[in-house]
Amino acid sequence: MNKTVWILWLQGIEQAPEIVRKCYESWVYHNSDWTVRVLSEDNIEELVPEVKDIIGGNSDVIIRPHIADLVRVNLLKKFGGVWADATLFCLRPLDDWLIPALDENGFYMFKNPHNDKVSDNWFIAAPKGSRNMQYLAETINSYWRNAKFYSAKFKFLNKVITKLVVLSLSKRTPWLSQFVVHPFFHRTLKVYPYFWFHFSFNRMYYTDPGFRMFWDNNKALPASPCLKANHTGLKARIDENKQLKKLIDEKAAPVLKLHKNIILSEATDTSVIHYILKTLKYE
Repeated sequence: MNKTVWILWLQGIEQAPEIVRKCYESWVYHNSDWTVRVLSEDNIEELVPEVKDIIGGNSDVIIRPHIADLVRVNLLKKFGGVWADATLFCLRPLDDWLIPALDENGFYMFKNPHNDKVSDNWFIAAPKGSRNMQYLAETINSYWRNAKFYSAKFKFLNKVITKLVVLSLSKRTPWLSQFVVHPFFHRTLKVYPYFWFHFSFNRMYYTDPGFRMFWDNNKALPASPCLKANHTGLKARIDENKQLKKLIDEKAAPVLKLHKNIILSEATDTSVIHYILKTLKYE
């Protein structure tokens, strides 16, 4: 296993919000045997030049989170390691929980974050050469290679059509949400939903029995505990949220998904976010 944690902030870590820098610090703090590497616009083309070609004629449409989607799968396909979103906070060392759950041809993502998704992509881990990681990367890459979406001047129409499609399909079940990324939408409507990555994963799951068996047998943890702090509210009082406090104290979730817009100086010392940050206990 390549013991590298990959984090992306396109403008560079020096320009990142304080919460992003704290999340980076948490990975360094808990994983002394790992290399934590922050990527930016200055070095992603050097590492994964293929991403630019995959985006192709859609460069005026694609937004930063979706560039990050392409970067993450191609990095892990090529080098292996761990992808952590810039707002993902580490609570437990990777060696304690991740390594025992990985196999050489698999990958690790947290399961069932919402009723329209069977996985989430803010954390992905894979050994270099993993067959299933290669399959995931090829699926994600082909979504953009095989489509030409509306250009920037049609953004309003794109948003309207996308919202109608997503509201009618994706908010029901993962089985239905896979159709949002059916080639019909690429070629006819020329739009893509915000959660195209997750829905593409759903499509893999429901159309490929071998992949479905792999995912059903995967030892990945459920995503919901990792999302609890965000759902509770990072500015909420920790003493009024005993279940969340217990989860943090016991490190029942190895990572916590936070939000880039939280301003630490605006949260009280008794807030959820400051309680989380106190887990970084330096001597």
